[in-house]
Amino acid sequence: MVREMFTKRLSIPLSEEQHKLIKLSAIASGLSIKEYVLSKLIKKSKNSSIKTPNKATLKAIRDVEEGRNLISYKNVDEMLKDLGLK
Repeated sequence: MVREMFTKRLSIPLSEEQHKLIKLSAIASGLSIKEYVLSKLIKKSKNSSIKTPNKATLKAIRDVEEGRNLISYKNVDEMLKDLGLK
């Protein structure tokens, strides 16, 4: 079961040059603008328990948010067996 996600919009006034710089930096990093900005904020965070997700984790998060590549199980036993834990 996927938890319901609540999204918010954030608008920041930027010059055309600032927007282009952020967009190009995100593309060069292989990230969306949202992912790029959030990754920079997380790196700057003083809370050392927060880690920056890698590309594979960011892709998995996007997949879940968009309902792609999900695996469903009838019950916990079926999931544990598929994971080789039972």
